[in-house]
Amino acid sequence: LGLPGRVLGISVDTAFFTGNQAPRISVLAAELSPSMAQGDHWLPGAAERVAAGGGQRGTAATNQEITAVEEALRQVEWHELLPTTELRPGYPGTSLHFFPTPRNLPLQRVTHLRLNYFPDGGVARLRVWGLVSRDLQGELLVAGKALDMAAVENGGRGIACSNQHYGVPRNLLQPGRGVDMGDGWETARHPHRPPVVAIDPATGLSASDLSDWCIIRLGAVIRSVEEVRLDTRHFKGNFPESVLVEAACAPDASTATVASPGFEWSFAPQPLSKFTATAPPTEVFPARRFPLVERSRCKPDHEHVFRVTEGKILGAGKPVSHVRMTIFPDGGIMRVRVIGMPMAPMGNDEALLGMSGGGGAMSRL
Repeated sequence: LGLPGRVLGISVDTAFFTGNQAPRISVLAAELSPSMAQGDHWLPGAAERVAAGGGQRGTAATNQEITAVEEALRQVEWHELLPTTELRPGYPGTSLHFFPTPRNLPLQRVTHLRLNYFPDGGVARLRVWGLVSRDLQGELLVAGKALDMAAVENGGRGIACSNQHYGVPRNLLQPGRGVDMGDGWETARHPHRPPVVAIDPATGLSASDLSDWCIIRLGAVIRSVEEVRLDTRHFKGNFPESVLVEAACAPDASTATVASPGFEWSFAPQPLSKFTATAPPTEVFPARRFPLVERSRCKPDHEHVFRVTEGKILGAGKPVSHVRMTIFPDGGIMRVRVIGMPMAPMGNDEALLGMSGGGGAMSRL
């Protein structure tokens, strides 16, 4: 897979295979260690074929390659994601298939899939949907540097929002700076916006409390946020007037709890030693959310950067697991980056498996 994770659903498209689609398929999954996946003894020549753009029509694996594959398949434990299932021919209206995975399997972290045809035939596209799950010890901590833990490739998830009229918070966490406004998160205009905007003389910002918000679950607990980036690229006339960023450390909190109205994240403080054996037992996670970036004016089509070295990050030194961004009064944001040193794993993935819609946490793996 492009990103390791917990598979929730599989999409299979037989488009254009109208008489030669695979009649039946099954899908198996496994988690391979980086050393095994990268070793040339496992599927020899596979890396070269991928680098060259994949396979070539009219060719087949040699007997030696088939033997190597059979041996490789015996070296790992495979889990059945999709039992043997019939496929429809690839006509419009019948070609697309979606299969949810069994409820007892999504917590299994997956890095590789095995697609079986029975007995032969073709499939146009295979897409896998789920929750990105990075290995804290084996992948994130070994980097030895601050990372964007809101990024989808590092396990960040947009889990809830007040409005997703033009896009879901998941878009905020994608790579790059976006191709157009549809690639970001934009809310509908508040119908009750005042005809005349009153300005607070103390801040120079709108005095109205109209706002929208979204919550981002980081891929791992950050020891201390070093930098926040808020990008309004492509939003030139519909960017928010201002934005406020808050944070909390609640690695075991469920999405329903974090997103509930009036939630102050007022849980009992928990020792860091519960999550990492190297942390002093006197350290505790903060019990309530705290401001991370004060309410700041936004500019159109601009990347706003807030660094702790410039005194623009509040609550410096506090660990963070969740970030809540509030925009005033509404509008669009393209990307959110939350950069810091990962220190402890997140928990409670089970609560995310039942999520629907709000925030669009599920990603294509």
